[in-house]
Amino acid sequence: CSLVRRDWLPASRNRLLKDVRIMHEKTYKLFVSRVLKSSELRPYLSSIRSLLVDWSCLPRALENHYAAHDTTSPPDLTCRGPSRVFFKDFSGNMLATTCRDRKLRLFDARAPGGEAVRVGESHGGIKGARVCWAGSHDRLVTTGFSKMSDRQIGLWDTASLSNVKMLTVDQSSGVLMPFWSDNNILFVAGKGDGNVRYYEYEHDNLHSLAEYQSNQPQRGMCFLPRRALNVSECEIARAYKVAGSTIEPIAFVVPRKSDAFQADIYPPALSGEP
Repeated sequence: CSLVRRDWLPASRNRLLKDVRIMHEKTYKLFVSRVLKSSELRPYLSSIRSLLVDWSCLPRALENHYAAHDTTSPPDLTCRGPSRVFFKDFSGNMLATTCRDRKLRLFDARAPGGEAVRVGESHGGIKGARVCWAGSHDRLVTTGFSKMSDRQIGLWDTASLSNVKMLTVDQSSGVLMPFWSDNNILFVAGKGDGNVRYYEYEHDNLHSLAEYQSNQPQRGMCFLPRRALNVSECEIARAYKVAGSTIEPIAFVVPRKSDAFQADIYPPALSGEP
């Protein structure tokens, strides 16, 4: 678990992008006992940006939990295998997941029973898919593969999980990782690729802006929160790319002559307080 306590880091860095991976039953039990049930750590759950859960390791743990508390039967875990889960906002009201069964699911974190409130078809291919929320818009962005192994970017309506837009990127084999910025820009990086594509969202369309290119393939990537960007240089996003044994920062800068604050490219950002 990569939760970071406030007093361990400077105030400007206490909300770094974090991933929590639960791949074993023991990890699930530790997460529940030491984080969810801890009055000291529970407030820091708002720091989690993504949660990767391997549901295939959890049925036994959930059955033991329900049996010990003499409650109703555990929820129907129809989603087997790893699921990528993203929080809609820091309060965690809604969760979106993709799974190997090629389904897109929405969960209400406060609904009893733990069953999905909406289930829809996702990408047709069996390779890995990813999902993220389109900021404050009622849209989901997914990346995946078609039945012909084309890499795709999909835009979905959260009310019905119907497809709004589907873009074909290329036919490479690397899994695409989507990252959403508060200024309505979608960054897409592929594992094993050296480039990063970015698109602007407007009126249910994704307009291609540009592409960062490099000859160093990336193994993973994360983005710095916007509150930590260099506004004097008009930096709108900064990625940290894992390439081999190094971590490379990538700054995305809007070319402006003035070093004054540019309000048009910096919409209000979420504060560090829950």
